[in-house]
Amino acid sequence: MSKSKPNPSDDRADDLSEDDQEGGEPILAFVLLEGESFPFETFIDQLFETAMVDVWAEAFEGPDDGIFRFVLDDESVTVVLLPSQYPLDELEGPMETSLLWPQDDPIERLRKHQTHLLIAVAGGEGAAIRRRMLLTAVTGLAAGQQGAMAVYWPEATHLVYPPLFAEMAADIASSEAPPLWLWLDLRVFLNDDGTSGLFTTGMRPLGFMEIEIPRIEMQPGELREWVLDIVSYLIENGPVLNDGDTIGAAEEQRILVRHRPSQFGHEGNVLCLLCDSGS
Repeated sequence: MSKSKPNPSDDRADDLSEDDQEGGEPILAFVLLEGESFPFETFIDQLFETAMVDVWAEAFEGPDDGIFRFVLDDESVTVVLLPSQYPLDELEGPMETSLLWPQDDPIERLRKHQTHLLIAVAGGEGAAIRRRMLLTAVTGLAAGQQGAMAVYWPEATHLVYPPLFAEMAADIASSEAPPLWLWLDLRVFLNDDGTSGLFTTGMRPLGFMEIEIPRIEMQPGELREWVLDIVSYLIENGPVLNDGDTIGAAEEQRILVRHRPSQFGHEGNVLCLLCDSGS
């Protein structure tokens, strides 16, 4: 599963200076827009008034020709208005699987978006979690602007309803409580025997192996919450689940941890969690 890329037809998508790309690699988020413009003035006014996690934006430049830059902590942040649709073929799958979208709002309307916003943080030396906290805070502010139709988080390949993204981003209190629902796709599927399975997308950018569970006797909601508990444990303690370890989903159930190639197209090994009767 590859990361989505900016629309190559517009030179502004590549307008990250060499200074921006020193240090940490660029991390991207996108906001799909209803019209042909973005309210940069309102966005900048709010940026002046809002602490992003625990730091303030500074060293503003622009907006000029749809490009706005500033510095946040040790990150160079670039916000670019791209005068075209985000590639629709990359949105079809996320539109079918988004969990963070209200049922009474047809997500198919996103096919009619006119332009999109690229938001990139680059150059920072912070940890993966910290860097994505900052990107989330900036993206949440953009998602709250008039005309925002959706947020696309390419590391998880999922779409998020803008008011929900803005609300969850505003609730970030510290790096101790990352908004994992925004960063991870927790894809549940049902097996023929009635058991559930799950695979994640978005763990590798955080510095961990993706998680795959071929089968387990859990309801989808319960399974997602259990996996989020595992992710939180890994973030707090590091990659401590070794090949051959066992963990418990319940007192009477032991889960075997195996490091093995992905069944769902992820690169490299994944954390495969096997219940007692798994293979």
